[in-house]
Amino acid sequence: MKRSFTILVSVMMTLAAFGSVVQADTLADLDKALGEAAAWKYGDQDTPMKTIESATFAAGKDAKLRGPVEDKLIAALKSSKSVDLRRFVCRQLRTIGTVKSVPVLAGLLSDAELTHGARYALGRIADPKAAAALHDAMGKTSGKIQAGIIVTLGKRGYTAATGDMVKLFGSSDKIVAHAAIRGVGLMGTTDAAKALLGARASVGGEIRKRITYAMLECAELLTANGKGSDAAMIYKVLYTPKETKVIRLAALRGLAQSQGSDAVNTLLVVIKGDDAQMQASAIAYMTEVKAPSATKALVDLLGAVKPEAQTLILRSLAARSDKSACGAVTKAVASEDKTVKAAALEALGAVGGAPSVDLLIANAAAGGCERSAEAGLRIIKGDGVDEAMIKAVASDDPKIAIAAVKTLKTRGCKKAIDAIFKAALAKDSGLRREAAGALGALAGEKDIDRMLAILVKPADPKDRAGLEHAIGVAFLSVADKNVCADKVSKATHSAGGEAKASLIRLLAKAPTNKALGAVKAMTKDLNTAVKDAAVRTLADWPNPTPADDVIAMAKATSDKKHRILLLRGYIRMAGLVEDPTEMCIAAIKLAEGSRDKKQVLSALGQAGSFKAFNLAAGYLDDKETFEEAAMAAARIGEKLRGSKDRQQVKTVLQKIVKATKNRSTKKMAEKTIRGIKK
Repeated sequence: MKRSFTILVSVMMTLAAFGSVVQADTLADLDKALGEAAAWKYGDQDTPMKTIESATFAAGKDAKLRGPVEDKLIAALKSSKSVDLRRFVCRQLRTIGTVKSVPVLAGLLSDAELTHGARYALGRIADPKAAAALHDAMGKTSGKIQAGIIVTLGKRGYTAATGDMVKLFGSSDKIVAHAAIRGVGLMGTTDAAKALLGARASVGGEIRKRITYAMLECAELLTANGKGSDAAMIYKVLYTPKETKVIRLAALRGLAQSQGSDAVNTLLVVIKGDDAQMQASAIAYMTEVKAPSATKALVDLLGAVKPEAQTLILRSLAARSDKSACGAVTKAVASEDKTVKAAALEALGAVGGAPSVDLLIANAAAGGCERSAEAGLRIIKGDGVDEAMIKAVASDDPKIAIAAVKTLKTRGCKKAIDAIFKAALAKDSGLRREAAGALGALAGEKDIDRMLAILVKPADPKDRAGLEHAIGVAFLSVADKNVCADKVSKATHSAGGEAKASLIRLLAKAPTNKALGAVKAMTKDLNTAVKDAAVRTLADWPNPTPADDVIAMAKATSDKKHRILLLRGYIRMAGLVEDPTEMCIAAIKLAEGSRDKKQVLSALGQAGSFKAFNLAAGYLDDKETFEEAAMAAARIGEKLRGSKDRQQVKTVLQKIVKATKNRSTKKMAEKTIRGIKK
């Protein structure tokens, strides 16, 4: 025990010593950087600024480092003659500044070049002395500087400045007057609200308009701070016919947010009115009222308003997600108005539950409003919802079953997997197709054998393409692709020709060495369909591992179609290796037509050797391959501009510049030529 304690003490002492070293290094680096940046201007080399920034960041996380770093920044702010450095230092103090920084920052508030940085830094310092310094400067400055200080004090909520700001409402400087009005609004207090109300009563024009906006801002802050009744006082003053519609709408929303259930009647009056814009807004604002009475009010209105308003009410009910509206929303699904019906189906997803599933699926299957029904099905929640959908998969109506499968896939409902497996063997081809896609999305490693079994013996051979794709998608969720390859290889033992061909293609979706070995073996199969599938799969292999086998088979085969497939596969693989030179040399020897030669040259372009450059240059005299060869040579030449062969590269590129019609090739070659030195 004593030994363990001794070790612990030793470790702690080591860590403390290490920390001290790091702090000392940081401070030393900061001193050096501040010295280097003494005359710094924006646009100069920024290495010292990055060091200063790093030290500030470190100080923000290390309490022991914060004080010394702040002291050095304060000293620099006092001594430096560089305006740009001092601005930069103000930004750092905005991050780590404390009450120690207040005097020096306060002294900069009247400086037109530095006031902005100083004000923002003081605005972030929590100590009351920072706000007091701003307040003091507010009375000693003017114009834009004074306006900026006022807004900063407002954002800080420094209520002690409210009275002085109110006095500035009548300033002859409009910038200051407007800032003072906003500053009071930003206080977000009852006293600020009363001050604004009092001032508004005796003014007009632009000042009254500014005060109105400030009142709205103040009321919003009051609501956020739990003083809804005080906020409502402001909103009621502004919600009068003499105000503009914009102001009345803002006040109406504010009443909904601040009054709760007391705002319902006000909103109902607007909803029942003749102004369509106000009506639409009032319906939307009902979502802001948290009280259950708002839901009831909307439900009661649903059948008494025009279709346009019904649609808006349904959207509002959906946003509220209040299950008590389910009955009314369900009834609205029967509306003859398509827009209302669509809104009701979407809303049913928000307010419905398991009993609503059948109705939504029926509408998803029926068409007309299927997208809205599908949207509702995606979001519907509650006990028994998934089970209701799974039950629908077994419906005798294929359209219902398809809609259910589609929904379960979208919802990612893995517990539906057994029902979907049954659907994959159903009589209806559309249902089988949908089920196959769902299996790909939902199946895991344990389900692959069952999927392979259906692939081998599908309800209809035409289903194999969809099943093959689905199994490939399912492979993506399996971490160990050897597992997939083993399962597919095992399935090939009992599979017939067409099924075996599908399985062979699947091996490329799990491109392990085992899978590759199995495919190579089946290129020798006596069954023509199996052999063809194996050759094609080998040519399409997703990585260059079988490249040597592919080119060897291309050389050896007497089947022209297979030779072309293998050659093109080999060329594609050449584009996947770091240096494709040797592969391209081998491929171009077998290439018979210009199409294949062009593909080889395209792959060759990523090489970086002079040998590859010469290979590309050798095809510049062929009109059929000139542009591809020129592009390859330009790409390779760019990498050789510093090589010993650069002059030969330059000569070839100069010829290309004169002859090519490809702007990209020409531009690349010209750039390389300019970069080649003698």
